Amino acid sequence: MEGKPKNCMPMQGLLESLGEKVPHGEIHQTYLTVARLDDFYMLTLPGEPTASVIEYARAGYDERAVDGMVFGYSQDHLLYLTQPDDWLQGGYESEMSLWGPLLAKYLVDGQMTIIDSLIAGDGSPVWSEDSPALSVGKSFEPRALEASVDAPGLTGEPPTGLGRGETLRIAWNGGDPALGEPRVTVQIDDGGGFVDVPSPSGWAGAVLDNSRYHMLTHYAPVPEPNGKLLAEREQKWYVDWQVPVDMPAGTYRLRITGRSFDGQATEDYALETAPFEVTFAEEHELTAVLEGGELKLDVVRPPPAYDLVKTWPISGFRLLDPEVAAADPVHVRAPLTLTFIKDNLPVGETHEVPYTPGVGHVFDFAATGLDPDQLFARVHLQSDVVPAFIEVEIAAP
Repeated sequence: MEGKPKNCMPMQGLLESLGEKVPHGEIHQTYLTVARLDDFYMLTLPGEPTASVIEYARAGYDERAVDGMVFGYSQDHLLYLTQPDDWLQGGYESEMSLWGPLLAKYLVDGQMTIIDSLIAGDGSPVWSEDSPALSVGKSFEPRALEASVDAPGLTGEPPTGLGRGETLRIAWNGGDPALGEPRVTVQIDDGGGFVDVPSPSGWAGAVLDNSRYHMLTHYAPVPEPNGKLLAEREQKWYVDWQVPVDMPAGTYRLRITGRSFDGQATEDYALETAPFEVTFAEEHELTAVLEGGELKLDVVRPPPAYDLVKTWPISGFRLLDPEVAAADPVHVRAPLTLTFIKDNLPVGETHEVPYTPGVGHVFDFAATGLDPDQLFARVHLQSDVVPAFIEVEIAAP
């Protein structure tokens, strides 16, 4: 195809043949983002960019003497984004490049203009539109709701204790998914009652629930969906939650809220599991090695097995330790509280041991003046609401 005439199809005729309006929000408009983190810049491209497009964007960063990244497949998908050298060769990518050889250059040039503004400190609007949005909602007739055979309620309770790294499954009878996904929230007893656990993702005001990646939510109706609308169905739901290895020990429960339809009316429901304790798993081990006056502590457990049912993961699906491979032992990398035990009695003071990346938990044992012979180290996570202890005799090679 290189050097040969190209047969381009007008978008207008294609859209009109499908009964769509021109201009069209999916074809004639897109979203772009430019961001700055200190002296690092990022831009998005709404499609699959070829290598030469990325090279062009990197050259733009180099001209401005800044570092940056390009994120493809972002916020929209105008199929392939090509430069003239790619497009004029023809082939699959060119055929799937909606707006020809210059769209990618046009998009990158526009974003580099905003980057220039950010570099100069002139600022730019957080959000702006070059043209009014063309994508508007279309009217549709929602399908009828399927009633729930059973009233909302739990179909099982959690165990009384759950180890860090283990997976909890909670199931219940709920409602038609057309009424919205149920919300499952982790709550902890803070001494004054159960309160929502803040999200570990750091979002202000967000809680630890199934709205993000922290849990896997399953809809398992009986009978299974087959494209037919039924008057009623067993609206069964369950979530799998794998407990992080740095989850503070304490008393927890799950709270489930949603909506259901009984054939006559919809209603909100709220369910709460029985309380359960989060603690160290049986597989957790503590090592305490004394070398040169320094006590090196390590709390570790084997990686949970990665189990599937068909293609669905049911355990071992979380990255518990980002510092090691998935098949390697999982280390606790959170601050510890340390005490010493001898003859089943506490000796000395209580110490706080931070975790230092690349070093681990290292404590100045020499400063305690204690005799390490037959001395045990006992630790728990500093963040524990109800301390869960693990101990081991100090090894002094």
